[in-house]
Amino acid sequence: MKALVNCVSEKRLKLEERPVPSTLEPDEVLVRMVASGVCGTDLKVIEGKIGGTDGVIMGHESIGDVVEVGSAVKTGFEVGSRVVLQPNVVCHKCASCAKYEGINDIHCDHQLAYGIIIDGGMSEYGKFKQTCVKQVPEGFTSINAVLIEPIACLLHGFWRIESALTQLKVPKILVLGAGMIGLLWCRILQHEGYADLYCTDQSEDRMDVAAKLGTKTVSTSRLQTDEFDNQFDVIIDCTGYAPCLTMSMDKVAKGGTILIFGCCAEWAVAEVKPYQIYAKEVRIMGSVIYDTATEFDKAVEYVWSMERKGLLNVDDFLIGKFTYENIEEGWQKLMKKEIPKLILLQ
Repeated sequence: MKALVNCVSEKRLKLEERPVPSTLEPDEVLVRMVASGVCGTDLKVIEGKIGGTDGVIMGHESIGDVVEVGSAVKTGFEVGSRVVLQPNVVCHKCASCAKYEGINDIHCDHQLAYGIIIDGGMSEYGKFKQTCVKQVPEGFTSINAVLIEPIACLLHGFWRIESALTQLKVPKILVLGAGMIGLLWCRILQHEGYADLYCTDQSEDRMDVAAKLGTKTVSTSRLQTDEFDNQFDVIIDCTGYAPCLTMSMDKVAKGGTILIFGCCAEWAVAEVKPYQIYAKEVRIMGSVIYDTATEFDKAVEYVWSMERKGLLNVDDFLIGKFTYENIEEGWQKLMKKEIPKLILLQ
């Protein structure tokens, strides 16, 4: 079968022939893959900025149809069922799993991830633990379901700041970064009914996409003037650029909240004045990824509700769609930031 693997030495995705998985463990499910997304995490894995396994089949944002189930798999995974991959494998046995049970099991000391550490969904077939595949609601047949996993990550962040949003009648919100993640944040906030929503980016093309999605836009040069100082009740930083935290401290309103969602380099440093945190009573929060036990299932239903509202058409985001045959073209476009995201049609 065709498979896209992480080629560490060449820092790129490589198309290879791999055998179709022939033996299932009792708790595994064999899936014929339909589509997979490539995100910023994949780029960082391939570039060596995040630890990944050389030669692993990539793909942690994947959907497909069940073709076979292991002997111990519970009912609900009938052959032909459309499923989405929940790629994170946690042990539920270590001290961290016990400590963070019901809070966030992603802090597991022995966490593995399909598509990063172990073979994922960018192949014609994939086998996964039954606990890591979730049924997609009946009727959700479009490739937009590929967005379930990344939106699940966003929803973890949204649920963390939800109290900050609901305590104000009309919160003024700023999303930093109009890449794929920033645009999805805008869609979630629109889905929740927040209208006083701004987005900024250094790229005019990205800003145009945000504007077409119905978000107010402000240029980065204008944002950096004092016009917007102390204006935003909630700021969501999707940039992964440390100096944005420094700027956010000037732009956040009294009693406001700053969510660090974009992943900065481990060595990156931001300058923050503690007095601003104190005087403005600012909350600074981080958000990594969802709790696999309690949040992913909720996210599946949430994304289905967004789909029914028409908020998730991949073409609206200018996402590039490619096949195994022209994936190299898509990869180059993604690397050059000519497209915000790539979807492999399998």
